[in-house]
Amino acid sequence: MSDRVIIVVEMGFAALWTAILFTAVPGWLPVPQGPFVETAMLAFLGPGLVLGVMVMAVGLHRFLGNDAPEGGGFHGPRAKINQRVLINSTEQTVLALAIWPAAALQLGERGPEILIAMSCSFVLARLLFWAGYHLRPALRAFGFAATFYPTMALGIWGAVRAMGA
Repeated sequence: MSDRVIIVVEMGFAALWTAILFTAVPGWLPVPQGPFVETAMLAFLGPGLVLGVMVMAVGLHRFLGNDAPEGGGFHGPRAKINQRVLINSTEQTVLALAIWPAAALQLGERGPEILIAMSCSFVLARLLFWAGYHLRPALRAFGFAATFYPTMALGIWGAVRAMGA
């Protein structure tokens, strides 16, 4: 199967993942009781921990690799992939920080459960992105789309609710 076909199939599965995330998953997860801001902060614990593990992986290459004394660029595919994964995951986290809290606030009582579901989904999707990238670069498409699609869908949902629709 060609890489393009693999990517399109994975993107389709990510769209299905997004639909399931918003319809079925929130009812399965425990939602902390308390102020919305506490739930919003808790929702970013998972993404933050994933970024921390990625920073550690890149740091290990940086400080223990062959180029450590010179502070040079990364050599070898694993080190380069880990750096790319960290950069993309940082971008996805910033996008989530900019969208999730405000959008979830527009969803009323469903907001906290959606945030917790988004957090769990983000962690799993980022780990699949990372693993897929190492196995075969085309296999990163699902992890990317399963992170990006839910964030954008939540943003659109929140924006529509904010406009009173």
